[in-house]
Amino acid sequence: MKVIKLLLISGSFLLCTLTSNAAIPEAPNPKDLVQMNFQERFEATKQLHAELLKLTPDERKAYREKVHQKMAALSHDERELIRIKMDLQNQLLTHEQKHLVREERRSFVKALTPEERQEMKARREALLKNLTTEEKKEWEKRVRM
Repeated sequence: MKVIKLLLISGSFLLCTLTSNAAIPEAPNPKDLVQMNFQERFEATKQLHAELLKLTPDERKAYREKVHQKMAALSHDERELIRIKMDLQNQLLTHEQKHLVREERRSFVKALTPEERQEMKARREALLKNLTTEEKKEWEKRVRM
């Protein structure tokens, strides 16, 4: 469960396409996102990152909260099924696809404010602190893709 929560926080930036920077968009249905193929999800992520960077840090934070609420509304079994599907899809990525995802993620995080990056780091460290050794190994395996 802790690993799922950590994945949700880390993956919250990857979860939708935005249409306007005037209002914070509605978070997408995670069940729909898991049905996308690699190219669809990668393009949606690139578009999302571009749009998120147009928002203020507070708007980005509000968006992340919407994403977390959407995931929290799912049952434990639904969240677990989504995690399993995403894991399987990630295992099937080629080396080049993994590289593209990693570079897109790094580029986005680098463009965030130093305060946002520090907040992300603190959140991740707090969650990792509560994981067992086995859960930490599982997390590291997923993060490294």
